[in-house]
Amino acid sequence: MTISGCATSPQPLGVSNRPPREKLDQDDIVDAMKQVMPGVTSCFDRYKEAGMFVAAYTVIGTGHITLVHVRGPHVPTNNCVGGAVATARFPRFSGPPQSIVYPFFFR
Repeated sequence: MTISGCATSPQPLGVSNRPPREKLDQDDIVDAMKQVMPGVTSCFDRYKEAGMFVAAYTVIGTGHITLVHVRGPHVPTNNCVGGAVATARFPRFSGPPQSIVYPFFFR
């Protein structure tokens, strides 16, 4: 059998020719926070505490969060939101860790 149209040998799955990104962009952050919204929403459902909860977290090059702190009007809700945010996964990047602040509003 002859296969044509392939100028180079195929790469293993999961390997990209693109260089790794240097840092996360706004879309990366929004996409990761969308992933954790069910967990964050369950915190509101559980505690019924309205207000603004601000998550401050650090993402390292592997795409994992190493530190998260949530400031809001209700400590149990803060802790719950922090636990949900800590599960976020971001694309890998080659630059230094990034500190991000992301607000959540519960009504």
